[in-house]
Amino acid sequence: MQRANQKLIEEAPAPNLRPETRAALHDHALRLSRAINYDNLGTVEFLVDAVTEDVFFLEMNTRLQVEHPVTEAVTGLDLVEWQIRIAAGETLPLRQDQIACSGHAIEARLTAERADEGFRPDTSRIVLWSEPACLRVDSGVETGSIVSMHYDSLLAKVIAHAADRAEAVRRLGEGLGRMVVLGPRTIRPFLIDALRQPAFVEGRATTLLLKESWPEGWQSGQEAQSDLRAVAAALWLAAGDAGGKPLAGAGPWRSLPGFRLLAPAGRPATTHLSVAIGDDPVPLRVETHHGFTRVEGPDGISDIVLRPPENGTNWRVMQGGISTTAHGLRMPGGLLLRYRDFEGFIRIALAIEAEAAERTAGGDGGGTLRAAMPGTVAAIHVGEGDEVTAGQVLVVLESMKLFIELKSPIDGIVCRAALKTGVTVAAGDILVTIKPRGDQTAQPTDQRRPAR
Repeated sequence: MQRANQKLIEEAPAPNLRPETRAALHDHALRLSRAINYDNLGTVEFLVDAVTEDVFFLEMNTRLQVEHPVTEAVTGLDLVEWQIRIAAGETLPLRQDQIACSGHAIEARLTAERADEGFRPDTSRIVLWSEPACLRVDSGVETGSIVSMHYDSLLAKVIAHAADRAEAVRRLGEGLGRMVVLGPRTIRPFLIDALRQPAFVEGRATTLLLKESWPEGWQSGQEAQSDLRAVAAALWLAAGDAGGKPLAGAGPWRSLPGFRLLAPAGRPATTHLSVAIGDDPVPLRVETHHGFTRVEGPDGISDIVLRPPENGTNWRVMQGGISTTAHGLRMPGGLLLRYRDFEGFIRIALAIEAEAAERTAGGDGGGTLRAAMPGTVAAIHVGEGDEVTAGQVLVVLESMKLFIELKSPIDGIVCRAALKTGVTVAAGDILVTIKPRGDQTAQPTDQRRPAR
């Protein structure tokens, strides 16, 4: 399975492939290598027609590839060691006919991208990185690592090996479910969803799986946003800030038990919050009772019971009669949350502070085009005084080997475009300011294509 012509899930052996087709692929690869007297480790790639199983040569990579762990898993061979021994002039210990495969292996590439925004790259410091102990994980990052725009978005490869394909799929999904990454957004929720798709489960997936399964683009639908907001609000109040200090604004009384001689204590402490998972903030009323937190919002009331972690960010959450684990860490402006299949940043502020900030920001008429992520300006298509229409590409950013086309949010006249190609910008930087026609407002949109 792939996106933007780059693979995200690889497996070995290929499912639902006729034995004669598999044998033909092996034969073609060996004949090619012998014809050029190739003496090294390498990968020969083919395309196979999903209907006819006709084989087409694609390319040969004279090196190991990202997906080599699935071959190692099913053969039991250390291909990196073999490559070093070949370079040292040693004779390989096995002949081709002595290499046997056992079981099934699947690898998922975990990248720092927003799958729900067309796989837009995301950058940040990793504040928590926890790998599943049950799987092989080849990673180049850890807690504290900085994910920047200057490198590929790949963070890790997660590999599952089992006696059969169904068990390998189950183990990979379970392992991804246990993995925790707080900081940059990753495609972990998308990978879990992809493994559940009928076409993938049945081994019918092709390179078109992403387009066929989500023609309008992938969106997370695993958790009700009202549940997420409620849990986030309760954790934000309970966890304190990133340094472990009590939360400012929650009040000193929330730490007192609800006890009074001859009668229960008075009203519970109440906090009014503004909580946003996407662009639109939602007002919440949060009551801190003895033993639970009640969150009231437009979608109803939710009672949350929290069991604080002994150390770290691992909380036990009881919601709707279901007990599960959540990882929450309060950061400036909100909460980094890993809850069930959700993983990301939720903006949270005291309602009075959010209202004041909104008044200070004061509407710009929707005519501000900002950088959605850090990047380098690759192209500027407009200048001051130019007339533009909504949806017109104004600026192209390059980040993490991808080009991102930023489009005008409205019709209007460019009144500021003080940029030069090659300039590095941060997320949120103003790129172009447009004087709107009338009172039209919209949100900037973007499209992505692989950098070449």
